[in-house]
Amino acid sequence: MIGLVLAGGQSSRMGNNKALLHYHEMPQWQWVYHLLKPYCETVCISSNIDFNTDLPILADDKLYINLGPLAGILTASDKFQQAIFVIAVDYPLLNNIEIEMLVNLYASQQQSTIMYNEVTNFYEPQIGIYTSSYLSNIKQEAVTQSYFSLQKKIQKDQVLKNKPADIKAITSFDTKQQFLNFRK
Repeated sequence: MIGLVLAGGQSSRMGNNKALLHYHEMPQWQWVYHLLKPYCETVCISSNIDFNTDLPILADDKLYINLGPLAGILTASDKFQQAIFVIAVDYPLLNNIEIEMLVNLYASQQQSTIMYNEVTNFYEPQIGIYTSSYLSNIKQEAVTQSYFSLQKKIQKDQVLKNKPADIKAITSFDTKQQFLNFRK
């Protein structure tokens, strides 16, 4: 499968580009790359900025403007047409144990498998493995509708839920205060 580091967000609540923050002695986009690398033949960075790396950077296709992180996922799907393993830079507590559980569940079922938060009863669509056939289905709906919610689509389709061993691992860091608290 293809690994995709979602690093293209505006980070408006954070005040800085989340992909460039250092939680683990390196920029977060590199941390996520290292989480994906053992499981993927290729890992790409989904972003509209240059990270000064030799890794492939995929800018969002104009066809998917205003779809947020889904734009990066669908752009990668168009390019590679195979399963896409997605992790956004928003999750600095995500670790190898949680990744291994996700990969094992996907491997055993061979269907799209997304992290699921039992506390909020929501999927975390920016941490998951999407099959190429499911991405085709998503694309078909997303480009024909004026509004599209990946969360609602995944809920409706009852995509395979991967429940983390430690719920904190799927905490999205969205504010400067969360970053500062982590650094303390």
